Amino acid sequence: SESGAQAISPCCQQSSDEKLESKTAIHKTLAEEARRSCALPPPLADGKKNVSFHDRVKVKKILPHTAYSSTERLATWYNENDYSNFRRESISVVRRANLSPIQDDKSSDEDICLRGLEEYSKTVAMERQSLRKETVQLVLREQRLQNQWRVCSAD
Repeated sequence: SESGAQAISPCCQQSSDEKLESKTAIHKTLAEEARRSCALPPPLADGKKNVSFHDRVKVKKILPHTAYSSTERLATWYNENDYSNFRRESISVVRRANLSPIQDDKSSDEDICLRGLEEYSKTVAMERQSLRKETVQLVLREQRLQNQWRVCSAD
């Protein structure tokens, strides 16, 4: 209803890009705080991993999500529009990476990071297709050999 729309504060009338930037900034701040508070111990000499805990712990109380207003919920969690923007940007990044020549030097004007999107790159897609063809050929070869030697598999 219109009265509900009027009750929304100006901060929630941000564009989806502004909301996304705001949420991203919050996540970066939280990650920085976590990184500062979690100084990792040096690795063990024998290369084994270890776990340790700090003697003092900082606890920050927060409201449960059930106590959030609808405005706070909209500002806190990603919505379908945010996910659509992520998807669109990811596709754009992969397309730019597929069109860009691979450069060994770091002199590129635009850095393209495929971290988390590697499986969608052209190179990985071609490797996957090649592996699929090789797998089919191996199965067909095995079937020919079993037919030739009149061996029946249990399946």
